[in-house]
Amino acid sequence: MQKNIPIRRSLQRYQRTIAGSTILIIAFIAAILIAHEANRTVLLWSTSNELSTGAVIQQTDLKAKRALLPENSHMYFSSSADLVGAIVAHHVGAGELIPTSALIEKGSEVDGRYVPLEVAIHDLPTNVERGSIVDIYAIAKNASVSTGLESTALVAVATTVIAVDRKGDLSGSVGVVVNLRAQNVSSLISQISAHRILLVSHV
Repeated sequence: MQKNIPIRRSLQRYQRTIAGSTILIIAFIAAILIAHEANRTVLLWSTSNELSTGAVIQQTDLKAKRALLPENSHMYFSSSADLVGAIVAHHVGAGELIPTSALIEKGSEVDGRYVPLEVAIHDLPTNVERGSIVDIYAIAKNASVSTGLESTALVAVATTVIAVDRKGDLSGSVGVVVNLRAQNVSSLISQISAHRILLVSHV
């Protein structure tokens, strides 16, 4: 019986050696695969926040992100591209890669207008600031059948806030400049006198 003890010990050492070698081989193969995949990724520009039509790209709007797009990388902007000052042609969500079709060159004309609004302090979230994306609602001050005013109307969706002036906080109102599509400007202005403006920010 004692003669078998060295054999068992030798067998156990052999099994441990095989197990250890197998783990090393698996780790080595995994490292090779990871390195191979890393070499196939490309560094592209993504957004750090939502961008709506007409917005002008700032450095703070951009965030480099690695992506595995071996065949479609040409459809997105490389992180080496200078995008600051470019104009957003269509909405891009926060954290999304920026398609080459989403921006137009600096100085190009877009169908947008900067519109100043006076908004009651309780009609916009406290976190609304330059670059925020908001929906604009018009709420009738005296909605009734006799006045013919609708109680609530959605005027514009996913609109970029260009500037916020909170110096008028004490008077109960805040100055907000938004970038509206040209076709929405007259609709908004026509409703200002009989409606109060409500801004709803995107989360």
